[in-house]
This record gives sequence, C-alpha cells and structure tokens, in this order.
Amino acid sequence: MSETIKIIASSIATGIAVVAYVPYVIDMFRGKNKPHLYTWISIFLITAVVAYIQLISGSGVGAIPIILGVFVDAVILFYCFRFGTKDVVFMDKVCLAIAIIGVISYPVFITRPIISLVIVTAAEIHTQNL
Repeated sequence: MSETIKIIASSIATGIAVVAYVPYVIDMFRGKNKPHLYTWISIFLITAVVAYIQLISGSGVGAIPIILGVFVDAVILFYCFRFGTKDVVFMDKVCLAIAIIGVISYPVFITRPIISLVIVTAAEIHTQNL
C-alpha cells in the first residue's frame, strides 16, 4: 500500500475517532453519561496493548488513530473517578481480569504478540457486550 493511501486512511480513521469520542466526553462533563470505572480501565489497557503492538510492528501512520484512542481513554479513565459510576458486578471483574491477563501475557509471549492481542480482544468483546 502506498504511503499516501496509508496517510489518507489514517487521517480518515483519526477523524472518525475524534467524531466518536467528542460527544461522549462532552456528555460526561455535562453529567449526561456516567462512565464505568472497570469498563474504562479495561478499555484503556486493551487500547494501550494494541497501540504498543502496532508501534513495535512498524505500522507507522496507521497507529495514529489507536494512539489517539489511548490518550482519550486515559482522560476518560481519569475523570471516571469524578464523574463515573463505580458499581461493580461479577462480569465487570471477569472482563477486567481478562484484560489484565492479556497485558501480562505480552511479555510471556513476546515472540507471539498475536496471543496477547487475541486475549485483549476477547476482553474488549465482552466489555462492549455488557
């Protein structure tokens, strides 16, 4: 794929990410939504692992949208302590445990980052379906 196409695709994906995150963050500050602490810990960990794997694999500009996601997720996670809900159910603990296992598994399977990616993706799927 040519570098120009990669830049265009990354720019479009970054724009979509911004459009998706901005209303959520605004609503959070207005009190219209209550981010869930465990959910955003999981999402932050998952996004950070994916971003790291993309960076070390040489994805270049293709990693920009996910790196943006890491920073926005960190901001939302930070504000979860002020604006968020902290009610925790069993499945929240399960998803957080899966995300943590995925992060911890990366150094164990350093030669096969796909294993960690599969684990954190499973946690992401479960987190989004709660």
